[in-house]
Amino acid sequence: MTNNLLEGKNVLITGAGRNIGKNIALEMANVGANVYFTDVNESRVRESIN
Repeated sequence: MTNNLLEGKNVLITGAGRNIGKNIALEMANVGANVYFTDVNESRVRESIN
């Protein structure tokens, strides 16, 4: 599989502050996507992107 599979694509991940949502968001970023995060807990999202 190529590392830039989703390069230039936009994805929105809800629940990206922890668990499955966080892991999916990070993997989408690893394959080149522009990732937009959301979660009910803003501090968890900030931790996820750092």
